Amino acid sequence: DTAGKRCYAHTPRCAEALAFNAHAYVVMLGTNDAWHLAGEPRRVAQGLAALLPRLRSSVADGVGSPPPPQQPLPPPVVFVQPAGAKAGRLETNLREVVRPAVRDLSEREHIVLVEPTLCVPGSYQEDLVHLSAEGAASVAAAIAEALLRQRFVRSERQASSGFCPRRQATAAKLTSGDGSGLGTSRGRPRVSSRTP
Repeated sequence: DTAGKRCYAHTPRCAEALAFNAHAYVVMLGTNDAWHLAGEPRRVAQGLAALLPRLRSSVADGVGSPPPPQQPLPPPVVFVQPAGAKAGRLETNLREVVRPAVRDLSEREHIVLVEPTLCVPGSYQEDLVHLSAEGAASVAAAIAEALLRQRFVRSERQASSGFCPRRQATAAKLTSGDGSGLGTSRGRPRVSSRTP
């Protein structure tokens, strides 16, 4: 934390998310530090590392007893590489500082890392900083794919340990009222899962 700066971990929005005790948290932070002149791109991984125990603790509090084997939980924390394609400070800091640091932290802490492929300029608004509806849908689809893949891996591990749960196909649907592909519930992303 730097004096005089607003850090996500100390915002009411973060406190609300942690109090929700979700089964999984998807974290995509770092664009502002990479872009803003007063940003601190070299401290993004440090901030994520400090937030990680709080996220894991919140998941543990929310999960309680383990789910039935046929419904394995998603990974507790997923990091998403921050987006941005604006030439100069943003693109350079993301490429040389932020993304490698997030990748290293993910490997060290065994965190699922989503690195969505975003087309320029279609995935971005005119500023090449903020995602367009197309870009947001691409990020959401990559996250859903990673969550579903990890659930399948966990299910397979359970099966190979001697217990073979009934196999279920799980599909994720990203919903929203505005057609952007990202659903929100009181300002929070929403992914609804269903079993056909």
